[in-house]
Amino acid sequence: MMLGTAQLTSRPMSNACVTPRGASDVPTLVLIVAIVPPQDVCDKAEHIARCALGDLFLDTPVCNAHTTATDALWSGVPLLTLPGMSQASRVAASILTAAGVPQLVAHSAADYERMAVEFAQVSPQGVGAADGSAPFLGNKRLARLRRRIARARSSPLFDTTRWVRNTEALYWAAWERYSCGLPPASIEGVDVCSAHPTSVT
Repeated sequence: MMLGTAQLTSRPMSNACVTPRGASDVPTLVLIVAIVPPQDVCDKAEHIARCALGDLFLDTPVCNAHTTATDALWSGVPLLTLPGMSQASRVAASILTAAGVPQLVAHSAADYERMAVEFAQVSPQGVGAADGSAPFLGNKRLARLRRRIARARSSPLFDTTRWVRNTEALYWAAWERYSCGLPPASIEGVDVCSAHPTSVT
C-alpha cells in the first residue's frame, strides 16, 4: 500500500484520505490506488518512477512485499513492516535491515499502527525531498529516513555482484560435499567482500 500525494498516471485512480484518530483537522496523506489492467506492463524505469511518487509504503504483515519492497527502497520510499512467524512475513524486515533502516521494522501491531500514524503527521508546507526537488508530504523524521534510504543504493542489499559470488561459492561447497559422498548439511561460507560468515542449510 503506497501513501502519496500525486497521481501516478492518467489511468483511473481510487483515492482515500488517511487521517490520524482524533485529528480530523490535521493535514492528511492521500492513499493512491492505481487501477492498472493486467496486460499493462511498463518498463523498469517507469515502474521505479511510479514508486517514487509515494511518501510511505505500508507493508502487509501476512505476506510481505518481496521484489516490490526493494523497488520501493530503490526509489527512495520508506517501507514500514511488521514481521510475523513465517518466512513470507519476514522478508521485508530482512530487506530493511540489509538496507540499514531496521527502525522501520515494527515490533507489534500497536507499534506498526503508532509508527504509521506518526509518519502520517504532515506539514502543510511539505518537507524538502532528498534530491532537492519539489517537497513531498511528510515530517522531518520521514525526510531523514528518505535521505538514509537514498544512500542504501550502495548497501549490500543492492550489490548484485557480491550476492552472486557468495551464492556461487555456497553452491560449489554444496557440490563438493555431494561429490565426496557426504550427506546434506548446513554450509557456512565467507562473504567475498567483508569476510563475514554466510550460512545456508
